[in-house]
Amino acid sequence: MSNMRGIVAVVSLVLLASLAVGLAGCGGQAAKFPSKTINMIIPWPAGGASDLAARLIAKGAEKELGVAISPTNIAGSNGAIGWAEAAKAKNDGYTICLATFDILTNQAMGTSPVKYDDFEYLMQFTAQPFGVMVHGDSEIKTIQDLVKVAKDSPEKIKMGTTPLGGVFHQAVALFEKASGGKFSVVPFKGSPDLNAALLGKHIDAQMNTISLADQHIKSGTIRLLAVTTDKRMAAYPDTPTLKELGYDVVYESWRAIAVPKGIPANAKKVLEDAFVKAFKAAEFQEAAQKAKHDPFFRTSSEFKSFVDALYPRVQQVIKDLNLGTK
Repeated sequence: MSNMRGIVAVVSLVLLASLAVGLAGCGGQAAKFPSKTINMIIPWPAGGASDLAARLIAKGAEKELGVAISPTNIAGSNGAIGWAEAAKAKNDGYTICLATFDILTNQAMGTSPVKYDDFEYLMQFTAQPFGVMVHGDSEIKTIQDLVKVAKDSPEKIKMGTTPLGGVFHQAVALFEKASGGKFSVVPFKGSPDLNAALLGKHIDAQMNTISLADQHIKSGTIRLLAVTTDKRMAAYPDTPTLKELGYDVVYESWRAIAVPKGIPANAKKVLEDAFVKAFKAAEFQEAAQKAKHDPFFRTSSEFKSFVDALYPRVQQVIKDLNLGTK
């Protein structure tokens, strides 16, 4: 009998020990997230501005998380291929991705199965305001001058943008609608090509990212007529906004960090805290300013409210341009 009691006691101790280890393992796993490398999908080619901005903030977040963040470039279809991969990834916190304005454009145009609300967002970390610009030698001195020509002689002004349907083209379309003018839209691959075309006087005006034309604006070779921000920019206090001039055009590009929908609350909070700290760090701010990434911060909830309000406007402008497939 005593032997039987001894066997029962040993078995009980083993079971209790196993249970304790199991419970500690479960609790420890949640407490020490992350415990392995995090994959960051960047839906743009390596070396571009969005890729570099994403890698820069990821570098800062690594220090906070204590694990590596491994960037993976999955480019193509205006970001759609990368976002499709990110959306179907396991939502355990070990896959994150870079989101940009283009995810809204793709959804509005019906060119991607992925929707912006297939993701949750940790934060917005850049905002690229646009400007309406002309050559420094142009006879057009003000926005009012530009609008007058665009109304009196429709399509006489060659207005440069990036590819048709993209965010710059959308901003031009909003400006046309608000002003009653009409431009001859000339699309280019990217901002550097736009600047080169304007400096070479191959186009008359451009809608472009201000920071990427900054050196030309300061040297006087490009004239900044107005900005698309809600309020005047501190860097250009004498340049009016389109809004204050009576044109309802507040539009900008942006970058945010996203995760697949349904991520555990604990993992989301850990990631969010790490990226917010990385954004606020002097190292990121100085490097981002130097690289002209236009750092700008919105919290997770602020960004969700912002993008929910923005998407219907994107839908409408794509519809007005007759570019959507829906």
